[in-house]
Amino acid sequence: MTALTITVAELLANAVLLALVFLAAWVFVPSACFQSTIKHPIGLGDYLTLAWMATPLATVAGALGSSPEDED
Repeated sequence: MTALTITVAELLANAVLLALVFLAAWVFVPSACFQSTIKHPIGLGDYLTLAWMATPLATVAGALGSSPEDED
């Protein structure tokens, strides 16, 4: 039961992070700049792809940032 609870919590946390990264990309990435970078007209799927790629990076960055520092 504990493994199921942790799995569901992790999936929910990743889904929330994906939604937040998607919203941030949609709000803060200028569509003209994004379109000139990917060289085709953009749609919501492109922003979703961007969020899908950025979500694991955010997870790793958060894990590395929360690691304890050495006292020395």
